[in-house]
Amino acid sequence: MEADDMAEGSDPDSDLEPEAAFALIGQEMRFAILRALWDAGDKGLTFSELREAVGNPDAGNFNYHLRRLLGPFVVKHETDGSPTYELTVAAGYVMGSIESGGYHRTERVGPVGIDGTCPDCGGGIEAVYEDDLACVRCLECDVRMFDFPLPAGAVAAYDPPDLPDLLDRWVRTTVRRVRANICPVCSGRLSGHLTDEDSDHPAKDITARYTCQQCARTVNGTVSAWLVEHPAVVQFWMNHAVDPLEHPLWSEMWRTSTDVRRLETDPLRVGVQFTLDGETLELVVDETVQVAEVRRP
Repeated sequence: MEADDMAEGSDPDSDLEPEAAFALIGQEMRFAILRALWDAGDKGLTFSELREAVGNPDAGNFNYHLRRLLGPFVVKHETDGSPTYELTVAAGYVMGSIESGGYHRTERVGPVGIDGTCPDCGGGIEAVYEDDLACVRCLECDVRMFDFPLPAGAVAAYDPPDLPDLLDRWVRTTVRRVRANICPVCSGRLSGHLTDEDSDHPAKDITARYTCQQCARTVNGTVSAWLVEHPAVVQFWMNHAVDPLEHPLWSEMWRTSTDVRRLETDPLRVGVQFTLDGETLELVVDETVQVAEVRRP
């Protein structure tokens, strides 16, 4: 039997409990195997190449640990009679999460002064990153205008002055995923609904809440926040020679041009209005946070 043929995997269709899955990669040799395959990229490695990449350990010991990873984390391909090993999609997510720095890296950036003023007191504003959160806050009253989690690896890849732009782009990317009903945490399916626990609250305080059917995490925001990337909204700004990408989401343009009005209470429906140069675009949003109607000027 050739060394390349020694490793045999478990049933790739069998499910593992999360605890068992992470226990598999908690062993030093197994993690070294995953790291070597991650570094190899899409080309994969043969048995001998993979063994060499992790320091040429005892063949039997190496084969045992590789065999334990087959199925949930490593896949074996037969290519021209020479087996190669690659990471599964699941293993790629695990290694990507590790590369993001969330488990072992601590970053602190800022404060970085940015253009704009606080809507509460008119003071200057700044961006800062600490404790895995990026925020835009007032220099005078310390109110947080914008607050969003960011992985340390994303922040470390940029110079400190780039933090505000990175935050804006990260949030817009998350908005697109959420609007597509894809959970930004686990990639499960999201379901959205409008909520206003106190019916006396003004319409602008109605929250759009998305809940993941897989991990049960929730993502909350104002109704208008989830519409900034809607095609009708983008086209409306462009028709007025305004590029919305040039205006960060905490900017005065978004604050002064956006309004929300309650249309119905049971079920909850709202109209989100965007106004520029005297013209108003309104998106009617139903109780599932879907755009039911676009009312153009």
